[in-house]
Amino acid sequence: MKLSLLGIPWDENSSHLRGAAGAPPLIRQAVGAASSNLSCENGLEYNALDLVDLGDLPSDLTGMAMFEQIEATVGAALD
Repeated sequence: MKLSLLGIPWDENSSHLRGAAGAPPLIRQAVGAASSNLSCENGLEYNALDLVDLGDLPSDLTGMAMFEQIEATVGAALD
């Protein structure tokens, strides 16, 4: 089983605090940290080869353009 990571640098619809747009590189850093692992609470164990990094979506997209890009990218990954 493969895990996919898709960076979505976007927080346009945040109703309170912004900052999620900066998360993709921090998530990648945390996943690769020595103190981290790819174990799941349900007992599944993954290894680095099971992780597919799909990169980040463009950070200049807004509104429906971002939603459409998310849908297209996830759809292509599932195909």
